[in-house]
Amino acid sequence: MGLLAVLGAIVVGIMQVRILKRQSEIAADQYQLQQQQLRSELYQNRAEVYAVAHDWFDVALSQNQLPSLAMEREFKKAVGAAEFLFRDEVSDSMRSWFLKTGRYFGQRDAGNMQEAMHLESELRGEYEGLQALFEPEMRLGEQLESTDED
Repeated sequence: MGLLAVLGAIVVGIMQVRILKRQSEIAADQYQLQQQQLRSELYQNRAEVYAVAHDWFDVALSQNQLPSLAMEREFKKAVGAAEFLFRDEVSDSMRSWFLKTGRYFGQRDAGNMQEAMHLESELRGEYEGLQALFEPEMRLGEQLESTDED
């Protein structure tokens, strides 16, 4: 009888260890899933800022129009978000583009074509470097691989 009680206690102990091990595995899986969800949200927020910057250049340079007030508000909001989502260089560049775009259209509308062409050339150069500027923080695949090693 005593032997059966001991064996029963051992079996219960083994089962409890297995249950605890499985709970730990589930908790680790949930943690990994939460990390991936947060990275995905971070990437989505960064992609939205990039899209706003791209649209800004598209309207100003490709369509040769001063961006609308709604687009201006969206761009300013994106600059604020960029301060937290990217290196300082990104938000600083976005502020510069905003001011330079205003100067470009001001010079163009005032008939100062030489200065307008100079500003347009600078903006086009910055537009060509847009992807490279945003790229370090947009490499989600590399970020996921690096955390898998942790």
